[in-house]
Amino acid sequence: MPGHLTPPRSAMKTDALTPHELLRHPQLLVVPLYQRRYVWQEQAQWEPLWQDVLRMAEVRATQREVTHFLGACVLQRQDHGAGRLTAWEVVDGQQRLTTMQVAADAVAAVAQERGWDRLVRQLEKLTLNDADEISDAAHRLKFQHRNDDGAPFREVMLAAPPVDHGALTHAEARIAQAHRFFSERARDHLADAGEEQAERLVDALRDGLRLVVITLEADEDSQVIFETLNARGTPLTPADLIKNFVLHRVAEAGGDPEAVWREHWSRFEDPFWTQEVKAGRTRVQRSTLFLHQWLISRVGAEVLQSRLFPEFKHFVEHRTDTPVAQLIAEIAAVATRYRALVEETTSGAPDIDRVVLAVHRFAVADTQVATPVLLWLLDPRHGIDAAVRERAVTHLESWVMRRMMLRATTADLGRVAANLITRLDAAGAPADEVVWEHLGGLTAASTYWPRDEELQRHLATAPVYTAFGRGRLQMLLEAVEDDERGFTTGRARSASRVARGRMHIEHLLPQTWRPHWPVEDPVQELERDEHVHRLGNLTLLTARLNSSVSNRAWTGERGKWAALEQHDDNLMTRRIRREHTEEWDEAAIDARTRAMVGAMLRTWPAPAANPAMDPAAAVAARVRSVFGVTLADMIATGYLEVGQTLYFREAGGDRTATLTADGRLEIDGMEFRELIDATRHYEPSATQSWWRWLTEDGRHLAPLRKACFEGLEGARG
Repeated sequence: MPGHLTPPRSAMKTDALTPHELLRHPQLLVVPLYQRRYVWQEQAQWEPLWQDVLRMAEVRATQREVTHFLGACVLQRQDHGAGRLTAWEVVDGQQRLTTMQVAADAVAAVAQERGWDRLVRQLEKLTLNDADEISDAAHRLKFQHRNDDGAPFREVMLAAPPVDHGALTHAEARIAQAHRFFSERARDHLADAGEEQAERLVDALRDGLRLVVITLEADEDSQVIFETLNARGTPLTPADLIKNFVLHRVAEAGGDPEAVWREHWSRFEDPFWTQEVKAGRTRVQRSTLFLHQWLISRVGAEVLQSRLFPEFKHFVEHRTDTPVAQLIAEIAAVATRYRALVEETTSGAPDIDRVVLAVHRFAVADTQVATPVLLWLLDPRHGIDAAVRERAVTHLESWVMRRMMLRATTADLGRVAANLITRLDAAGAPADEVVWEHLGGLTAASTYWPRDEELQRHLATAPVYTAFGRGRLQMLLEAVEDDERGFTTGRARSASRVARGRMHIEHLLPQTWRPHWPVEDPVQELERDEHVHRLGNLTLLTARLNSSVSNRAWTGERGKWAALEQHDDNLMTRRIRREHTEEWDEAAIDARTRAMVGAMLRTWPAPAANPAMDPAAAVAARVRSVFGVTLADMIATGYLEVGQTLYFREAGGDRTATLTADGRLEIDGMEFRELIDATRHYEPSATQSWWRWLTEDGRHLAPLRKACFEGLEGARG
């Protein structure tokens, strides 16, 4: 093994070694081609390591036994050596070992500049094999990278001092930057120093650091050690673990892991795949997220993110007969298709196909629930026709978006997606039909596909501007604009869809409406306040209006209607100007809300009302607490009835209100959307209302409301 110890050939050996003990004999330590590239950085690793080296140089001047623990590494003996040299594969620890090599060479170069040849030779024992011990000049460096770090490492390590880092071919490589860092630090530290101080620095690098070195024989299972180290805190992603596992399996099967890595897996080290993306409440590398979603698409079952690697390993070992090299090729094929879709969503091109648009909308909605099904549809093994895939994805999108518009729970949607994949695997029917029938048959509050009537009722009065984040609301308005342009009806009035994510949301009736949009009485004020944030009062503009323009009255030469002329690129805004030249009021907002909801229903069609659906399911999906229960919800669940008379303060009294079909209260020909508004009709200073109103038999609405909420529990199934 490296150093002065020779382990029994039958067992793993663990030793605590200094760099000198590890590297003093001729040998090769090889980082395999499929290892991740060098990623250490100045602030997080180089500077702390340099400070540790300086501290050791000072402390060891009087306390020679003191060392600094640098971490662990795993080396596995290779059956094929390099002439007379023993070869070891670096299974784990290449980041710290690479950094040690670079630091030693950088300090040696500075020592050579100062003419301290003895110190140079001491440091070269860590990095170079003696020329008379090798038969191939390529083996001069003791440490070698077979991956893309190989060229920059060789270049900087073999460069003649003083190294001109800026002139290096690979000057921007992280390894070259690390060499520059340690060169500059060493040069500064030794600027006014004598050889004695330099000796202390060299001693710290050679003998003041200590590594736990685990060595394995060629026939031992390095993967077990690799996984164990990661479980104890080595910062490897699940994608790293999976990569090492599958390539290890390729080697076990007699394949060429380096060829498999180069052809298929190396793509996952591209910046696209190493970029961190949001996954629920956390952020993970896109490669990890993709592998998580791919595994769900393959097994048809939910997989916890925290269990990705063990579940993937279980799948390979127990649930598939596919040879691992072929499995890697299949993963790569799906990854290529998926990447093309994601990259097209960020291209900015408005003319995109329907599947790409769905991927964009899923991203804006911040949901990954549909991705496993999408990956199943993209998998070349299934041979899904493009038109069938488009229809299937459109159904998925409708299911997700309709639930989003109701702000329904998402807790069980992952289970639905997994079950759908199982159905797709087993079905002989076209994939789009399977998706439509499966989603359309869901009846539980936590999973069902909302129907038109419910969305029409909910969105008619919903304050969408405050209910949705800006990205989601913008996406809904973009869908309305695309409908105006004919993309849902097939009667195109524009060559392209609206530019996604570039428009500004504008209130037609201003949020600050009172100065220029006055009304006559408090009831009208309440009604106007309720309409400000509704869907029909919002539009998309190519540029944000100046606040003074935005708050102006509707009519007049300098009114808001005239100002909108500069922003009529969008058909939805052009329609407003054409149809509402004289007035913009609550009636216009309500009418436009209905029209916009119609556009969204065309964009995201769903099956007709399902007779098997529990009537309480829609309410249960949306309501999270008793305070979310409305009069309309109590009608839908049977606790109140349309046309029922409610009594203010006293059952049987003459102060009454009548329930309408949409959950409003009618009093003397006036309709009140909220119970508090009806309460203030009789008691203007009221601050609460549910205990003020009673049914004919004397029951207060407050306990009835609580009973309604508690009764929803069974519908949440």
